Amino acid sequence: TNEYKHESKNEDFSEELIKLTQQNQFLQQQLKKLENNHYQTNQQQHEISNQEYYELENQLSEYQSLIEYSRDNTNYLSLEINTYQCLLINLVSSTQQKTNLLSSKIPGFNIYFDHGTMWVRI
Repeated sequence: TNEYKHESKNEDFSEELIKLTQQNQFLQQQLKKLENNHYQTNQQQHEISNQEYYELENQLSEYQSLIEYSRDNTNYLSLEINTYQCLLINLVSSTQQKTNLLSSKIPGFNIYFDHGTMWVRI
């Protein structure tokens, strides 16, 4: 009977060892799946982040181009306005009568004199 108990304990121990080994294998497989899922999720997030970064970088470049174009256009228009102001000043004589006549013919322009200098305000 003593021998039977010893064999029974060995058998129980063997069964327990088999169960624990199987559980260990199962847990290792689950861990590997989780690690793979985690890696894939990180990889996808990284790709999405890179894609968003490049899209934003392209948008920024487009906005910078638009800003530069607007600045150039503003400078050009400012030069054009200055040119037309100079042309108007050269066309108009210094008499107040002709100034009033010209002001009424050109809407949006105010022409006035200050200390002998004619000013054109747009």
